[in-house]
Amino acid sequence: MKRFLPILLGLIAAAMLLVSGCGDRRDLEDLTVILMTGIDLDEKGNLLIYESSPVFSREAKDKEEEYGIKALTLRQARVKMDAVVSALSVGGKTQLVLLSKKLLEQKDWFRLFDSSFRDAKNSINARVVAVDGPVAEVIKFYPRDKPRLPLHLVKLIDTSARRNLTVKTTMQELQRQMTDKGLTPYITEIRKEKEIKLNGTALLNEQGNYVTRLEPQENMLLRMLQGQGKGEMPMTVSIPDIQSTGPIKLNELSFAVRKVSTKVKTGWQEDRFSFQLAVNLSVVLTEKAIPPGEKLDEQELERIIQEQMQNQLTAFVHKIQKLRIDPFGLGNYARAYQYDHWSKIKERWGEAFAESRVNIALKVRIKDLGPIK
Repeated sequence: MKRFLPILLGLIAAAMLLVSGCGDRRDLEDLTVILMTGIDLDEKGNLLIYESSPVFSREAKDKEEEYGIKALTLRQARVKMDAVVSALSVGGKTQLVLLSKKLLEQKDWFRLFDSSFRDAKNSINARVVAVDGPVAEVIKFYPRDKPRLPLHLVKLIDTSARRNLTVKTTMQELQRQMTDKGLTPYITEIRKEKEIKLNGTALLNEQGNYVTRLEPQENMLLRMLQGQGKGEMPMTVSIPDIQSTGPIKLNELSFAVRKVSTKVKTGWQEDRFSFQLAVNLSVVLTEKAIPPGEKLDEQELERIIQEQMQNQLTAFVHKIQKLRIDPFGLGNYARAYQYDHWSKIKERWGEAFAESRVNIALKVRIKDLGPIK
């Protein structure tokens, strides 16, 4: 046995070298790798589904191919796409899912993505984006002096989310938001002008229907109240005690929020929920545009910023309450600390939140005034 053991091991090693390491191996040139999917409705209400894929061919003049077809479901669209593309379609590398506002206004639109979660080969990390306008205008856009459109949009969204100008919601995150009764969903919004422009954040209601859009400045307020503000938040407030006329405004303070801490206390008073939000901001002064001779010490600057931000946050919460939505996720606190009351209204949390009391206690601390006085 000792004499035959080396021979046996050699035969096994030779057999392993002949076996392919990947039984379902496919060449990249034989695949249509879908990087971007778009869904829209035509004038008659028919479902339009678009796909954008890179072309891996030296002979091809266009380095991307886009297709748009009418279909009843995403799975049916994939079958129809395979009839016109030159290679096998795969969706595991999808980076973006574009949804028109017209689609987001329809009932049960999220049911279209059943196949996306049912098939493990599909990507659930794709960013979900609302499009203000026809999806086809975005899908067929070729940006100059920029990477491929899907890669350009991914970088635009991710960078803007790090700067708190919008949110980054993936398919997996959107599914969580749609099934969580303690908050309402929110996704990135863009629109096509001469270039693709970040529009802000689209807010949806409990059914997933489009309600309103947040400007980038409002999105920063949203992230503060969510306690999710990571990275810098550049903001500007006016100094009410200084009057300024003309094109050069000399009553503005600019600062960057470096750290946000938000704590929530939940109560039940007078047959409605009450929320006490303690928000602490650590800021760095980046600009002090005031007339010559005006002097503002650190305590005065903190007071001005605190008062202006307090007014902005309070007005923002009241605006959201009137829309009967809760992107802050305060319903989760109601469920955790006032479950008996929550269980009775969980199916209509948007209405209950609109009637709730929300008080904000803001505290601002300036950590750095800059190298000059």
